[in-house]
Amino acid sequence: MSIQAIIDRAASDPDFLTRLARDPNGTVEAEGYDVELGELKAALDMPNASEHEIAEALQQRLSHSSGVSASLANTSAG
Repeated sequence: MSIQAIIDRAASDPDFLTRLARDPNGTVEAEGYDVELGELKAALDMPNASEHEIAEALQQRLSHSSGVSASLANTSAG
């Protein structure tokens, strides 16, 4: 599965998005997606980003493109 598949699922599955925000790498692995964190960083053009920064970037992109509530950004704050 591709990074686009992860993004599509996150846009349509609020539970998945919440888990992705909390633990991007763990969620991707647990769901059986064959994507390395480095690939995700490259796709987002954020090669030096932390997992937290990746989660925030995904949330921002998804909330702008799909109307997902910005309040989900607080789920990654821990």
